[in-house]
Amino acid sequence: MLNFFRRIRQKLLANGNLNKYLAYAIGEIVLVVIGILIALQVNNWNQAHSDETKLIALLHDLAVDLTLEVDESEQVLDYYYQKDSLIALNLSGKLVEEDLQTTCKRCPRYLLLNYPKIPINTIAYDQIKSMIDRIPKKYEYLTSQIKQLYEVDVKIVLEKQVSIERRTSDFRQSLISNHPWFRQIAYNQLSAEAVGFFLNDPIYMNRLADYRNSGQNFWTYLNQFRGRAIHVLHLIAQIKPAKIEEALNNRAYFLDNKQISVFSGRYNIPEFDNFKFDIETSESRIYTNLFQEGRTELVPQSDSSLYFASRFIKFKFSNKSLSLIGSDGSTIVCEKIE
Repeated sequence: MLNFFRRIRQKLLANGNLNKYLAYAIGEIVLVVIGILIALQVNNWNQAHSDETKLIALLHDLAVDLTLEVDESEQVLDYYYQKDSLIALNLSGKLVEEDLQTTCKRCPRYLLLNYPKIPINTIAYDQIKSMIDRIPKKYEYLTSQIKQLYEVDVKIVLEKQVSIERRTSDFRQSLISNHPWFRQIAYNQLSAEAVGFFLNDPIYMNRLADYRNSGQNFWTYLNQFRGRAIHVLHLIAQIKPAKIEEALNNRAYFLDNKQISVFSGRYNIPEFDNFKFDIETSESRIYTNLFQEGRTELVPQSDSSLYFASRFIKFKFSNKSLSLIGSDGSTIVCEKIE
């Protein structure tokens, strides 16, 4: 091919056709440039296709991790929900010596010496972050939600876990150093002195109140993590090659649009002078204006149960009836009116 073009150039020069030679030379340069541009475009397309294939694989890995972490978050949320009711009993003086010796032998260890942790794997996210400049624009909203999830929600959850762990460790060390009966706790055998401490000691009560506040904050931030994680899973499930939707369909919290829309509407609380509030949905997320702090997220536990993100309350649905159930078991019945 090169010899063919070389012969054309030589023939034009030999015949003295300078203008034709220059036009030919320019044309040849243009062809070369076009060839280079096409090669670059093909290379860019191949790179973009390779990047998108890699991204989809990483999104699948991230979805698998998130599914496990959302599963784990439910156990942790329920743990703090149940613990709050016992802390409230202890602080109000309704937990008595007989409880600690019979039905609630594990309460001292359960209330302030134990804490659950939710492990969060960031390997898939770290790899996605490393290629953030090469991700196609059509995934821009998804990647922004993933970034918010890991750079904000995950970091806060991990910080709160460390804070609770520190409080628990400090209290444990204080008991070990100052109370010979500490070893009895492991065997659920409490002396009269130990029982008196856990029921009446003012410093212990202060620690318990502080721990309850920490638990409430952790409940809020863990629900924020759970809510956004479920939203991210919905977004990933829309990418068919990710092949994650089938696995998620077995999760009670992974609701379709029809299930989510059932919650929407206006509700009335008869026992509070017919106080009214709304539940609305946005994409795969659910919100309410029940309290004065404004719009608060309701995070799915199942197709009939939602966590109220900012307080220890569960929303339980049955037909057009809604029950607000506090951690202490108190229940407020609401009616759907619109």
